[in-house]
Amino acid sequence: MAKSLGRAKVRTLLMVLSIIDFVAVLCGALFKLNHWPGGIPMLVLGLTTAVYIWIGFVIYRCIVGRDTTKPALYNSIRVVAHVFLAFSGCGFVVGTLFAICHWPGYQAQLFSGVVANLISVIAMTIAESKQK
Repeated sequence: MAKSLGRAKVRTLLMVLSIIDFVAVLCGALFKLNHWPGGIPMLVLGLTTAVYIWIGFVIYRCIVGRDTTKPALYNSIRVVAHVFLAFSGCGFVVGTLFAICHWPGYQAQLFSGVVANLISVIAMTIAESKQK
């Protein structure tokens, strides 16, 4: 009972932080589109926070969602794949931020984020299909 109550609190905290972060990103995008001052700092803060919340969700899902019926190597590979997917997704988010702010180097960042996401999704799909 205590474990499920702690999990519910963590899940609720992550959801509330996600909603607050979504509002910050939305306001930053609105400010940026209207060329009002403060749009870029709001976008940077919001997207950076989104990256940390996303990694928090991944770590939470890897800890809570481990399968005790499968070998420890399976759970380890699953955790590594999820963390790699989270960081590659973060690369895509940073590339998007660079593109929105017209900073140089966004093409390479977006491309590497998309390719890394595809590689990690394919690897996770193959690993899951072999375990069944």
